Amino acid sequence: MQQGASKWDRMSGECGGSWPVIMFPDGDLDKAARVVAANKCENCGQGCNGINVVDLHRDIKERFVQK
Repeated sequence: MQQGASKWDRMSGECGGSWPVIMFPDGDLDKAARVVAANKCENCGQGCNGINVVDLHRDIKERFVQK
C-alpha cells in the first residue's frame, strides 16, 4: 500500500459531464433507445446534463443502434 501511494500525483479532474448510460442485455432496449434519443434531442443537444456516453453490451449493440 505504501509503495502504491508513493506514486500518486496531485491532480484535478472533471467529476461529471460524461453522463453515461450502461445497457445490459436484460434491460428494456426499446425504453433505453427512446430515452437516449429524447435526451440527445432535448434543448438541441445543448444541455449540460445530456447523455454523452452509451456503453452497450456487445450482444445488443446492433439492435440498439438500429432502434
